[in-house]
Amino acid sequence: MPRGSISQSPGKGKKIAVFPYDVQQEADGRIVTKKVEIVVYMQSKYGDSDTAPRPVVATMFQLECEGEKEYGSDLDLCLKAMLAKLDARFAIKWERWFLVKVDPARLYGRGVGAGCTLSWQDVWRGVTLDGSVLMREIEVRREFSSPWRISAWPEVYRDNNGKTVACVQATDANEAALEAFAEKLRDLTKTLSKFVAPENIETTLREISEGGLKLLGSK
Repeated sequence: MPRGSISQSPGKGKKIAVFPYDVQQEADGRIVTKKVEIVVYMQSKYGDSDTAPRPVVATMFQLECEGEKEYGSDLDLCLKAMLAKLDARFAIKWERWFLVKVDPARLYGRGVGAGCTLSWQDVWRGVTLDGSVLMREIEVRREFSSPWRISAWPEVYRDNNGKTVACVQATDANEAALEAFAEKLRDLTKTLSKFVAPENIETTLREISEGGLKLLGSK
């Protein structure tokens, strides 16, 4: 081998190709596309020789795109691996949120009265390649095979009755606070049940009629 000769290509090697690729997302019944380019470099390893050019004994490919890299000796496999990385990277990342509401309790059977229920349900928030914000919900009454219903993320969320509903991120702290809120309502229910116990009901009704029982407020 001549003195001072190199055994392989310097740096990344030679830029040999650029492959355009359309990363696609299906969002809210439409396709969102981001155009990217996959740049391919080839690095060669040379064998010993007393004459030029020296023989190439091995090649290695390096692919780069959007900060992702892939290396290998089989270009086709490297391309497949890079495409899988890009599809995973640009897939919509869904974040869990809670829809929180307090509704009047439903009374079944005979009787009249009042009460309330605190409830929260999971929804998911995602941002598309073009910046659109989406909401993903579990489809209770499924018309198609997909369990999801996807729509635009509302500035103000409203239920089927048009009532405004709070929506908060599903952090551990928020979930713990909702559980604590629910526990306080359970405790309140136990307290209220004592007011209508047989030995207390008449006193309770009299105090309410006279503007007492501040626990329930007064007019």
